[in-house]
Amino acid sequence: MEIMIFSTLAGMSTLMGAGIVFLFGTPSRIILAVILGFSGGVMFSVSIFELITEALKLSYQGPVLAAFFAGGFIMWCFSVVINKFLTPTHQMYETEDFLKTGYLVILGIALHNLPEGLAIGTGIEASPDLSLIIAITLAIHNIPEGMATAGPLKAGGLNTFSIIILITFAGLVTPLGTMAGIIFMGVLPDLVGISLGIAGGAMIYLVIDELLPKAQSSNKVLANSGFFLGFILGKLIVG
Repeated sequence: MEIMIFSTLAGMSTLMGAGIVFLFGTPSRIILAVILGFSGGVMFSVSIFELITEALKLSYQGPVLAAFFAGGFIMWCFSVVINKFLTPTHQMYETEDFLKTGYLVILGIALHNLPEGLAIGTGIEASPDLSLIIAITLAIHNIPEGMATAGPLKAGGLNTFSIIILITFAGLVTPLGTMAGIIFMGVLPDLVGISLGIAGGAMIYLVIDELLPKAQSSNKVLANSGFFLGFILGKLIVG
């Protein structure tokens, strides 16, 4: 299925970020600020103008808003678990235990990729184009995650092949989530609108809680500029 290919590419885009680190070293804080802000803007725009808008067309406002809140709450639960162990991205290169940090980042990415894959899988029931748009925005978002993963693992002395294997494992969680979403929607097609609401809430929480704070901690002006540019591009993508 075509959407599974796009979902796999979205998940595996973390390897692109890792490749950047392998070739050029850890990116500067300024570059990370722009990339994270931009990807956050695209995700926020797509969530508002496509996911939530489409959900409201397919279901009533009350259930969609409740689903939107539930999506944010689910991502908050993931964040609570991850943040108990995970050093923030912008501090990870100052930590002595790089290898441990790298492993924890891998775990965090894998956990995040599951609901992201579900968003792609549920989106296809509303529109194939919607799933493709979600996959593209997630691919953009996953590139800096790959940078954040490869850096500490490389600093911890892990060889390149092992790093690629670990990042591949985390990336493959995305198509697994997509397959689960497709199966779930096949059994309960009437819940497409609700599922899109959950996906929208999850993605917006990810932007607010993870992408923007990390981007702004590096350079607030560039992060905000990247966000607005990404927001505009996201609107142009969805039309």
